[in-house]
Amino acid sequence: MIQGGTAFNIIPDSVTIAGTYRAFSNKSFYGLRTRIEKIIRAQAAVHRCSIEINVDGRKNPKLPPTINDERIYKHARWVSRMIVGEENVKLAPTFMGSEDFAVFLEKVYGSFLFLGTRNEKAGAIYPPHNPYFTIYEDFLPIGAAIHASFAYSYLLNSTNYCAS
Repeated sequence: MIQGGTAFNIIPDSVTIAGTYRAFSNKSFYGLRTRIEKIIRAQAAVHRCSIEINVDGRKNPKLPPTINDERIYKHARWVSRMIVGEENVKLAPTFMGSEDFAVFLEKVYGSFLFLGTRNEKAGAIYPPHNPYFTIYEDFLPIGAAIHASFAYSYLLNSTNYCAS
């Protein structure tokens, strides 16, 4: 988003620029943030402008990359295969989504699971956060079974994956 000036004000007194940035790792995410700030400061210096940088923003707090814990992911995949069969469990491609769940994954080990997002019988397939995405309620009992089985088998295993 770029906001500044009007049709009658060719050179505005101020301009606001806003947007999002995303990365596949925390190192890249924070490196990108630093690089964005350096570029903004350099451009302001070249054009002799004063600037105010608010990278995290008040309306849209930073959302880090959603990174699954490998052990939890493997366990969730194993449980999912038991419930719905190998042929119905697909690995989602890596993508630049912005997901609130990432904040939880910074505190505890976990894994993100898409449930019922590949229902070819329902027609067009839209990813979550798309305005045309449809929730397939028929999949909700399957999700409940996966979550319950995951919790039960995790507790039976008695291996503690909790973050310290």
